Amino acid sequence: MTTTTATIYRTRTHRPAANVALRSAGRAETRPAGRLAAGVIAARRRTATVVAVGVLSLAGLGLHGVLSSAGDVPASAAGAGSAPVARTVKAHPGDTLWSIAEAHRGDISIRRYVDALVELNGGETRIDAGQLVRLP
Repeated sequence: MTTTTATIYRTRTHRPAANVALRSAGRAETRPAGRLAAGVIAARRRTATVVAVGVLSLAGLGLHGVLSSAGDVPASAAGAGSAPVARTVKAHPGDTLWSIAEAHRGDISIRRYVDALVELNGGETRIDAGQLVRLP
């Protein structure tokens, strides 16, 4: 009579949702699938939060640049435009700001032009003969 030796292997039932095998440093570990999924979800949320904060920061910087810019002029040349030519008139004896305004106002109302003359000339309403009067 021949005796056969039967090798019995113990097999585990495979439950994908119950356990997930991980390899770290050469040894196998098992961790419940729910904990792994929660860790992965938390990592994805952190990554999404960092990306969202970065995108919003860049958008904020871009919006700040648009709102605070001096127009289509590069920042280095923002104040380097040509200075307006200051026009002046030498006051003659008997001249008033009103008479100077009438002579130089063009299409602007006389009251508005006189107000601009007073403001440009230091707020003084009195002028002397020979004084240079700045024109707007």
